[in-house]
Amino acid sequence: MSVETVIDQMQGCIDAATKARGDLAKSGDALDHDAASRLNWLDRQLTARIVQVQGLMLDLEAGLPLSSLGYGNEVEIMEVLEDIETEIRQLQRMIREIKGLAR
Repeated sequence: MSVETVIDQMQGCIDAATKARGDLAKSGDALDHDAASRLNWLDRQLTARIVQVQGLMLDLEAGLPLSSLGYGNEVEIMEVLEDIETEIRQLQRMIREIKGLAR
């Protein structure tokens, strides 16, 4: 597995989180305070994931070795990225549920 493969996976994470944030922005529904607060929290979580992955990606593109980032090999960082993708999917699901309740 190459660093390019890892970077491609990172870009996929960023794209998924950005799409989910776009779904939040489309929210034209009248939301109660609790639902709006939850959506704001979800937005912060998605932003945190984007920043986290962008930082890792910039470090790899700059040529830093995985070991300096705290990872033993490409497999280890790919497992972390899979976990982040799972979190993003869960956040997307929560967005849909909250927006569905607002209707």
